[in-house]
Amino acid sequence: MTMGKFQCWSPDEQAILRKALNGTFFTADKTKHIQTGTRSSLCKFCQQEDSLYHRHWECQYMQQCRSHLTASQIQEMQNLLPCIYNHGWIPEPPSLQALYRACQNIPDTTTDFVWPVQLPSELHAFTDGGCLAPANSFCRLASWGCVIADEDFHTFHPVSGGAVPGVIQTALRGEILAACSALELAITVKHPVVVWTDNDLVYKRLRIFGRRQCWIKPAQKDHDLWGRLHDLVRRLGSLYRGTVKVVSHQQLEGSRNELEWWAIGGNSAADNVATTILQSHPLLGSQWLQAKQDVTCVQILRQQLHKVIVEVGKRSVLFREPQKESDAPAFAPRLSREDAAEVKIRIDPTLQVPWRYQIDRLGSFIRWLNSLQDDAAPVQLVSWFQLQVVFDKEFNGTSLAYSSHSKRWTWPQTSSKYVPFVRRSNLLAAFLQGLLGVAQIPYRVLHIRPSTSVLTFWTQCLSFRLNTQVRDQIDDWFSEHQGTFPSVRALRTLR
Repeated sequence: MTMGKFQCWSPDEQAILRKALNGTFFTADKTKHIQTGTRSSLCKFCQQEDSLYHRHWECQYMQQCRSHLTASQIQEMQNLLPCIYNHGWIPEPPSLQALYRACQNIPDTTTDFVWPVQLPSELHAFTDGGCLAPANSFCRLASWGCVIADEDFHTFHPVSGGAVPGVIQTALRGEILAACSALELAITVKHPVVVWTDNDLVYKRLRIFGRRQCWIKPAQKDHDLWGRLHDLVRRLGSLYRGTVKVVSHQQLEGSRNELEWWAIGGNSAADNVATTILQSHPLLGSQWLQAKQDVTCVQILRQQLHKVIVEVGKRSVLFREPQKESDAPAFAPRLSREDAAEVKIRIDPTLQVPWRYQIDRLGSFIRWLNSLQDDAAPVQLVSWFQLQVVFDKEFNGTSLAYSSHSKRWTWPQTSSKYVPFVRRSNLLAAFLQGLLGVAQIPYRVLHIRPSTSVLTFWTQCLSFRLNTQVRDQIDDWFSEHQGTFPSVRALRTLR
């Protein structure tokens, strides 16, 4: 019950659910015991005592993660066990186990026959299987039925039917049992038999079993029933006259000839037996109905609860705690003033550039570049990826392009072809370095970790005074997609 629909979540959401299920979704009340922890048990979002229960159900910062639930629904969830509302484990309802026990006690009725007044000399047995709630893997209830055609080719006698014994309930097992019952009837009366079935797999297997000896592997699905069906075919020998495939659920009015009319009538009669036979098991039917209702309720509970856990996890991961200057560790400077080689990004918009760099809207590009510089801001290490984010926001994601054939740069108004984020960043870096060279502005590209908590890998950077508001916008954009990016490979998921 817990892992149902698990694959419907995205990979990141699946990871959050796994951490909740296995108990590694750590909150401040646990991390305070770690040597490198904050030593505080207060929630970093609301400064209240932290715990899994608080994070999921009490924290005001996480209120929107619970917005899809009413107050009464939240109260009902809080009354459940901690393994449910804290970790997302979903137990089976008791009625489901009662249904499984009832299914195990279903008798095998494949040899209990209702004999007609007179048996035809050659048996034409129509078989069919049915299943209630076939799409629900937890509480299916399968049945089967078998009828034989009278010699007048107008009457069909129900000879056997029943519910499928065992916990595994599928329509296919009902189809196999119906075919087994038809062969058991032929063995009992020693009459030749032709099996008419609407199930393609049963039809193909019967044809194979009739031609040669087969070995049913123990690991094969439904191997117990396939082995029994194969054994019955081999026991019948020459009395087994073959099998015929019938198109299921057809109307008599659509038949093209008498044979088709007769086959459709026989299949409908077998289907009617498989459908109505469960009426002879009223207790089993009521248990199935109760289990189905309970399973539906539990599935709804699972989806709503897992949604809370996933949303809380995503909001926790994306949260960036502001760091005060007084709390920052007093490390030695990463670079000296000389090594940092601060770049003064001030280019004259009237600069005459070589033909290679004469792109449309060059003046707009230079004005945008000059706006990034803020003399009052501290010197920072800025990567090409951060500059690309600002460039995309300013110019609606259009990318620079370089033609190796004409040896010149272009900048189309719209991009007809998608260019990956990392590739766009590399093109921007190459064009900007060329433009700085034309403007005779000294610069030095440093291979170092940028001055941000979002990009945690070493890459090529420029050292200049980036506007702090622009820097925060860049960090926020990255954080919306992922908490941190440990490598360039992680950036390849961005558009």
